[in-house]
Amino acid sequence: MCTSPSSAIWTTLGRGVLFLVFCLVLTDPLASSAATLRLTSYDQAPRYFLAVNKSSQTFYVLQRKSPLKALRQFECSTGDQPGNKQSEGDERTPEGVYFLENVRTSGLDYELYGDVAYTLNYPNPIDRIRGKTGYGIWVHGRGKELVPRDTRGCIALEGSSIKSLTDEVDLHLTPVLIGSDTVFSPAEEEVSKTAARLSRKVSAWAEAWQEKSQTYFSFYNQEKYTLASDSTFKAFRAHKETLFDNYAWIDVYLDEVRVLAGPDYWVTYFGQYFRSPTYISEGVKRIYWQRGDQGWRIVGEEWRDKPLDLEQEYLAEASGRIKGWLDRWRTAWRSADLQGYLQFYQAGARQQGRYGRQSIADYKRQLWKDEEPSRIAFEEVTVDLHRRGFEISFLQRYHGQDGYSDYGRKTLIVQPSGEGFQIVNEQWTAVSSS
Repeated sequence: MCTSPSSAIWTTLGRGVLFLVFCLVLTDPLASSAATLRLTSYDQAPRYFLAVNKSSQTFYVLQRKSPLKALRQFECSTGDQPGNKQSEGDERTPEGVYFLENVRTSGLDYELYGDVAYTLNYPNPIDRIRGKTGYGIWVHGRGKELVPRDTRGCIALEGSSIKSLTDEVDLHLTPVLIGSDTVFSPAEEEVSKTAARLSRKVSAWAEAWQEKSQTYFSFYNQEKYTLASDSTFKAFRAHKETLFDNYAWIDVYLDEVRVLAGPDYWVTYFGQYFRSPTYISEGVKRIYWQRGDQGWRIVGEEWRDKPLDLEQEYLAEASGRIKGWLDRWRTAWRSADLQGYLQFYQAGARQQGRYGRQSIADYKRQLWKDEEPSRIAFEEVTVDLHRRGFEISFLQRYHGQDGYSDYGRKTLIVQPSGEGFQIVNEQWTAVSSS
């Protein structure tokens, strides 16, 4: 196969930060560009990274340490032509940030590829924007003697070396950083600031998506997104707007936002759990960013279906949001703040025998006129997934200002609504107080 420029950083925010930095020195802007990888480590980063030094024909397995540790290194072989890959058949190895996508263990030409081969995501969206062509760039074994610069663009390793990578490889998530040279260096403050800024932009992008806001589309560079994709940005936008209309709600959970930098682009990627009333998906999202006159904009995306077992993590994260929301709902209720209280209910919400906000408002207005709340306590709160959003169950102790009290099981069905939730059904059943 193997027929197929750069500064880069890796960072995990929340669970740690690791930066792998490429400094790009440009001579010829196309084939002769040379990327020097500057590698540095921060605490709580993902454990393993892969890197290729084309000059020394060395393949590294990097482990998060302080400083960054080369856990193992092997001899490797890259393309028999010098420089950064540009077009199909040029027999150059691309330089930059790529990801291990799939593994092949059968149907291989053993002499050329050994018996294990990992595919890379060349060309990535930035490559497409730049008009690069080619395909089939792999990290693979070798059945014959390993000779330097002896592939048609792939990265070849001895058979025993590539088989030793099994424990470090997480398909669609493991980056392979390819450069002309590698240097271990201290952390760089400006790089750290940019990585943190892009991580915040990812959070804002996800919030706009959940809110089904037109602001969501302002994160994109329309012209470049069209070049990087199989369809136009206009078609992408029309599809998203149709989904916004069809889904009553959207909820998105992002797991471990990571950031990598290229020569004039950055990549953020993460595990993504998407949920709506009728569709759930789970996998790896990679977003490619470039900075222009209007700041950082998304120029391309990659999505890979992948079972990540994120449902329980999503539920735990949503439960935290819900419990904070419950406190705000209880505060509005205890304060007899009718307008604030009603904001927590969907327009057509049901509450015992009442239907709709107006009915709920009429009931509460009269109830609070007779006796306002004094103390409301929730006990044994549980949150579970429900086809309409979430089911919340808890024991409720209620006390009015003039002495009325009750105790019972409250069940709420709530649906996501932007950054919060709205009650669609509320039921209460008396329980004997012990």
